[in-house]
Amino acid sequence: MKDKSLTPILDIKISEEEMPEAVSETLKTISEIDSLIVEAEQKCVIAKEAAEKQSAIKSSKTKEAIISTQDAVRSLADSQAVIVDTQKMLFEYQQKLTDSLRYLLILGTSSIAMNRLVISELESKLKNASKEELSQKAREELIGVVKLLREQESAFSKQDRMSEQINENKKAVKLHEEEIVRIHQTDAEQDAIDKKHDKQIADGKKKDIEHDTEIKRQQNIDKRHDIELNKIKNIAMSGTVIAVVALILAILGFIK
Repeated sequence: MKDKSLTPILDIKISEEEMPEAVSETLKTISEIDSLIVEAEQKCVIAKEAAEKQSAIKSSKTKEAIISTQDAVRSLADSQAVIVDTQKMLFEYQQKLTDSLRYLLILGTSSIAMNRLVISELESKLKNASKEELSQKAREELIGVVKLLREQESAFSKQDRMSEQINENKKAVKLHEEEIVRIHQTDAEQDAIDKKHDKQIADGKKKDIEHDTEIKRQQNIDKRHDIELNKIKNIAMSGTVIAVVALILAILGFIK
């Protein structure tokens, strides 16, 4: 069985713009592989039927069977060789089909956007593909891929929701930390103000004490001044009294 030229599939990252073409090329490859598998299966069935027929002829006891024994043995060997060759080709095509399906899964698991694009493209292609383009078995395989991608889409959505929640929590924690920093900063500023105010109060008290001390000193000076002034007044009063007495005595003496 001669292998047909298949559309090459590269397991590489592609952009969203390139994705529809990549899916189309992959489906083209799957369609080609599917045709080869069907062809190989048919050839395998034909070879098995031929082998069974030759085996039946060989086991028959008729005269014709005895005459054609050598031809039957050769045909049986050829049929068995075809079966082995066909089964080998079937395995190779099945492997290529598996790789193609795996590639579609890889395309759809790179991101939620790519996932949805691949699902959309596959569903559209499956809807429009004829039975000649895809066998029922190939359709079932692709439907299985779509189901897996749907599950992946759900996982992506859940992951996105969790990421959003984590981001919201991070934002809340950041805001909380910023609020704590602001509170600490406000407390530090208030502490500085309180210390300044306490210093002003302490300075005020010190000034009050100094002022009170000065007042007391002035009061003591005033008291000493008052005492001295009283002494002077007393001396003056005594002098005045003496002067008056002397004057009176002088007047009395003059009169006599």
